[in-house]
Amino acid sequence: MKRSLLYPVLALVLLCLQSACSENPKHLVLDLTDYDSIAVSIDYLILSNYTQLQPYIRNGEMYVVGYNYYEHYYDFINLSGGKHFSVAMQREGADGVLTPGNFVVLQDKIVCKNQEGVVVVGMDGKVKHRLPIQELVHPENVYSATPRTATLGNYNYWDADGDCIFIPLYPMESGVPAGKIYDSEKRTLEPLPFSYPDSIQQSIQSLGSLSAPSVNGDADRIVYNYPVSSKVYQYDRKTKETKVVDIRTLTVSNELDISEFNIPEQKGRFTKVLKSSRFNWVHYNAKSGRYYRVHLASTESLKTMFDRKSYLMVYDEKKNETKEYLLPADFSNVYVVQDNVMYVAYKKNTDDVFSLAKIELEKL
Repeated sequence: MKRSLLYPVLALVLLCLQSACSENPKHLVLDLTDYDSIAVSIDYLILSNYTQLQPYIRNGEMYVVGYNYYEHYYDFINLSGGKHFSVAMQREGADGVLTPGNFVVLQDKIVCKNQEGVVVVGMDGKVKHRLPIQELVHPENVYSATPRTATLGNYNYWDADGDCIFIPLYPMESGVPAGKIYDSEKRTLEPLPFSYPDSIQQSIQSLGSLSAPSVNGDADRIVYNYPVSSKVYQYDRKTKETKVVDIRTLTVSNELDISEFNIPEQKGRFTKVLKSSRFNWVHYNAKSGRYYRVHLASTESLKTMFDRKSYLMVYDEKKNETKEYLLPADFSNVYVVQDNVMYVAYKKNTDDVFSLAKIELEKL
């Protein structure tokens, strides 16, 4: 072979070897095609889109619950063929409730957060009790219930273990617990057993709601993560040890550059937060050792922020295998998980039909 041809051939061989080595056979990026659709007919006014949904089981029937800001109701949409119903709240008076943000639905009540603090509402719409913000942050007095910068949506997911609600807060000092666990039945508070990473805590006012952890768990463990990082933390309640699992993606940045959010002008920070990629809350199946997480790609324009790509990651810890599924373009970013089934609201619903995709997670 002539020397003039030898070098290009060798370069091509080296390039192919490098490409083959970079492809991880245990990390695949796929299109999601294995799912069903549910179309639920509604005979009264609901929202075509909700900013957040929560699961609810009653008498063996599955519901998704969303806040209807037009009516100031919580709509309970039955996915099992039964009747739908709503919990109507008052806007004023002894049972008045200000517009809620994050919420979680327990068997006999709804626990929500708003400007006044935490409010527990019965299924009759009446207020059972209130936890003012002053009590929520007492006695440490080192917290803010919300960051002082502008935020949008409910990126930090609320969850409960029985009657106990995991409530992330925004610490103004490093090294303090990341929030509280509120027992809505006993009306007691205890600190979350972990703190913010220093880099995130020191940038709370820049990151806004992108700084707050999403927390869920059960009697054995607490699982949490931050929207700006691919790392997932699992706190063992018995040993009090924390395991870190970095579920890395091939489709967005695994660690957002926090310094890029240090923008002096508030509008600029707000725009940066909205356009940024982010990691949503993690669902962990202890029996199978699998983690499930949705993340959103960044967007160049606010006009396309609801049309950005989103991915469902499945990480099998026992097999050390990762799959990333590009979600269909007509999926919204509003979803719930119940009994290892994910229900995702479609972007375009109508006032009388509510449609969701149904994903059997264990089949992925």
